[in-house]
Amino acid sequence: MAEGRPEKLKYEPVIADHRQWPIAWLTRHKEEFLKEAEEQSFSDLIKMAGDSEGLRALLEQAIYLEHIRIKRHPWKVDPEDDQEYWDRIEKEFLALNPLNPEAEQNEKIQGLIRDIIRRYLHEIAGEFRYGTYKLARKLLPHTFATLLNRKQLDPGTRIVGRSLHLKEKIQFVGHIEHLRKLVTKGTVVLLPTHSSNLDSILIGWGIDEIGLPPFHYGAGLNLFNVRLIAYFMNRLGAYKVDRRKKNKIYLKTLKDYSMLTIEKGVHSLFFPGGTRSRDNRVESKLKLGLLSTAVEAQRKQFEDKGTRSSKVFIVPASINYHVVLEAPTLIEEYLKREGKQRYIIEKDELSSSYRLFTFIIKFLTRGSQVALSFGKPMDVFGHDVDEEGRSLDKNGNVIDIDGYFKSNGVITEDEQRESRYTQKLAEKITDQFYRINIAFSSHLIAFVAFELIRRMNGDLDLFELLRIPPKEIKVPYREFREKVAAVREALLALKEEGRIDVAPHLLGPVEEVIRHGLQNVGVFHSKRVLKYNKKKLEIVSEDLKLLYFYHNRLEGYGLERYI
Repeated sequence: MAEGRPEKLKYEPVIADHRQWPIAWLTRHKEEFLKEAEEQSFSDLIKMAGDSEGLRALLEQAIYLEHIRIKRHPWKVDPEDDQEYWDRIEKEFLALNPLNPEAEQNEKIQGLIRDIIRRYLHEIAGEFRYGTYKLARKLLPHTFATLLNRKQLDPGTRIVGRSLHLKEKIQFVGHIEHLRKLVTKGTVVLLPTHSSNLDSILIGWGIDEIGLPPFHYGAGLNLFNVRLIAYFMNRLGAYKVDRRKKNKIYLKTLKDYSMLTIEKGVHSLFFPGGTRSRDNRVESKLKLGLLSTAVEAQRKQFEDKGTRSSKVFIVPASINYHVVLEAPTLIEEYLKREGKQRYIIEKDELSSSYRLFTFIIKFLTRGSQVALSFGKPMDVFGHDVDEEGRSLDKNGNVIDIDGYFKSNGVITEDEQRESRYTQKLAEKITDQFYRINIAFSSHLIAFVAFELIRRMNGDLDLFELLRIPPKEIKVPYREFREKVAAVREALLALKEEGRIDVAPHLLGPVEEVIRHGLQNVGVFHSKRVLKYNKKKLEIVSEDLKLLYFYHNRLEGYGLERYI
């Protein structure tokens, strides 16, 4: 794995003084920043509306959709006055006298829109408290380790021998030194894959481990329903993203908030897939809304500062697990909705503080691991950048990118042009996602087993296949072992071509790779994803849906032809 981390290497902080961290600046200037964001969003919405009828339509849409949200999808994290607020907005809107002059009506509608923008911004905005950050720094690597050093956590969990730490569970690989240098050269936008609600916690801890200052990150508002998560996220720089809200006022306000933070030089993190991957595939379709804010922020940097402008750097990242605790809920939802991925799961296996705490204990007391891989940094057009932050063409020559925003020699705003740039950037990011994806033994054996089952039942479609009782599915071990060896060799060849990465545990003897995979695949689930029946020399599964879920992590590489 590229630029791996020596076991005892400790990364020193890139910026030692926490008062100099960009996210600390944002908190100190929060009210000033929110006023600027309000003006930006209001101005953009006026432009978007076009005329008085357009403004009226924006307000009507917001009122209508918010009433539906409150009635059909209420969450405990919602403001207590939610219903009261929107009732007031509706009442004031309906009270407008159509006989009054149009200018007077427009002024009132604009005032209501400003009011809504202001409310949304205070809901979205995060803040950063250094005291909580220090607490979290100690809590994650040390508190759980202290618990685990006890001779017995519960009747079924015994810790023997050396201490266990998060550092032993999480591997950091990829272009780490390159990323560390770029943090002081411009603004980094980190874009990870998204499999679990634990992703935010793990990548936040990982950022600190490699010596980076904290990032401002977008987190689904549903996560704030979990008190333990909400406590830390509310104080560690998370800004809230509510995917229930579909009205144009909210979406524009959220985009402008994200864009302004990046423009102001605040390092940012969000999940470009928009939500957790329901089927565990590497994300290939990204949400372009928030992603476009990086492109827009770069253009505004050039507009406002000219030759003094700084660069926006895009860094894809991949989070890889042997087990995703929410897998049963995620794959069930995927299969029900045929992969449309529009449903927001409010309650799943990590939907309470107790469940989260229990999972972390299980994670630390068993052998499962996580790998966090940082991809190759690029500019907002997908060009590689060197360690000084200079953009490079395909031949390695330094290029200036401000010209991409120019028309007749002048930097101009062009939504259609920037939309094309965003789409091309998304394609570059998804290509990186596949390249920095790390194949684990659990992925390998799940892929081989499911493909063999699919081949044995070639006349069935996916949904028919998944309805077969698991006890009727048996894979001969000899054939399974042969195909694991073949696919493992194909993965190693793809690694040489830079098209995927592989975990070190895949390099041993095939029998050891299989043993490791069986030990780890879906280890925390109540049903065994795969197990070996030594007496009958066969591989069996207790849950084909979960087997399909873990199989999917190696989809998209053409490995089926080796089965």
